[in-house]
Amino acid sequence: MASPQAGRKDRDVRIQAAMDLIGSNRDEPVDVADLARAVGLSISYFSHLFRDNVGVSPGKFLRDFRMRQAEHLVRTTTLPLRAIFPLVGVTDRSHFVRK
Repeated sequence: MASPQAGRKDRDVRIQAAMDLIGSNRDEPVDVADLARAVGLSISYFSHLFRDNVGVSPGKFLRDFRMRQAEHLVRTTTLPLRAIFPLVGVTDRSHFVRK
């Protein structure tokens, strides 16, 4: 499973810290506001800086990261989906199914 650290390049240290936080808090839901707060930036500036550094919005990155985690668990465990949702930070099943 790909980690958020993949493709570091010359990424802003605050954005790298946020990505490290995403990777280390897999069992707790984290959102864009949490990430911005953790690195000491406004949500607006954090979102702009994240997109400039990573190429996608932080919200899309989080959704894609959760989907990759869920896919990995579906393929490598016998856990039912209802058990996988909370493990990857999905709080609304409809968002998971919509993807």
